[in-house]
Amino acid sequence: TARASAAPFRTATFGALPLSLSAVCAPVFKAAAQRAMLHTCREAKTPPAADMEYKNGCLLLNDGKGGCFAALNAHGVVMTVSNGDPNSDPEPPASAQPPDVSRLPAELLPSCETARQAAGEVQKLFDSGRISGGRIFFFADAGRAFIVECSPRHFAKWELNRAFCVYANSWKLPGMDEASTASARRAYTLYQKEWAAREVLRRRYEAKRGISAADSIAVSRLNAGDLNGDDYRQARDPADGKSRLEIAQHHAHSAGGFLFEIDAEFPGMLSCVYAAFGAPRNTIHLPVPLGAAAALPKGTVTSAGTPEKVDPKLVEFESSLLAEFGRVREEARKLLRDGRRGEAAQLLRDTLSKQTAAAGEFPRKAK
Repeated sequence: TARASAAPFRTATFGALPLSLSAVCAPVFKAAAQRAMLHTCREAKTPPAADMEYKNGCLLLNDGKGGCFAALNAHGVVMTVSNGDPNSDPEPPASAQPPDVSRLPAELLPSCETARQAAGEVQKLFDSGRISGGRIFFFADAGRAFIVECSPRHFAKWELNRAFCVYANSWKLPGMDEASTASARRAYTLYQKEWAAREVLRRRYEAKRGISAADSIAVSRLNAGDLNGDDYRQARDPADGKSRLEIAQHHAHSAGGFLFEIDAEFPGMLSCVYAAFGAPRNTIHLPVPLGAAAALPKGTVTSAGTPEKVDPKLVEFESSLLAEFGRVREEARKLLRDGRRGEAAQLLRDTLSKQTAAAGEFPRKAK
């Protein structure tokens, strides 16, 4: 989020849609505090209850099946893992002891102080012949963001160096295409999804020269029918006029959206995840600061209604939660600067408890 101040900073935003469609942004601005954002989404047929875990100094987002698909540590480093292209590379032998990729964020991130270091750990696994499948890794800290694409015999790494780009479950980096066995149908479908998200982000970026957390959340709720005018007509199939860009968070697709926001000044306390435990199209994104994450009750669900339509009342209510959290975070920042860590932690916990209760009550009050 860009704000007027004298301190320069660099943001990195990863906004994810179904099929792990990810929007990556790195505009340079002036801001009150350095922040970076990473937004990821999970596919499932049923929305998960909250499955957050604070362990070894990291906030882990678990998949309910023993895996961890994203993690944020106290140094302000975020890592997520997603599937890339199907490929023809032979899998490493069992003797190489390839790690369980679904657990890598939980296993690698506790010891990493920067996004570059985290990306380097994945490269070490590749160099030792221990990468399985086709993967895309995303890494971000308050200053840099990296994308790694890899398979058992191919590896490419890119440091983000542009205003923004949009990423689906498809490799883009030089050298990776020779291993891909993705079908034309798959490639075309993913490109369509990328186009719709990219168009919305481009408009918002050009209007404000930046992309905020609210923008990323809005894109996670996108459906082809939400595009207007020429853009919507272009998103229709010319043969029958029907939309082929159904990229919304349908009930059979996304089951959660998680937007990490890293705070460079107090990463271990004020970094947070805006968590939607349900299809983001109809689910409240609840701000969960790292300094209070252990207080989030397991089983928290913040979904309301059906994902067929975006409820303006839900968006309005969510906006009020995010605004309140923004004010509380700055109060906590002042306390931390004064050395009053305990008071800051209590303020964050109290706010989380209050907002969790309010989010749980919203579906009943909205009827």
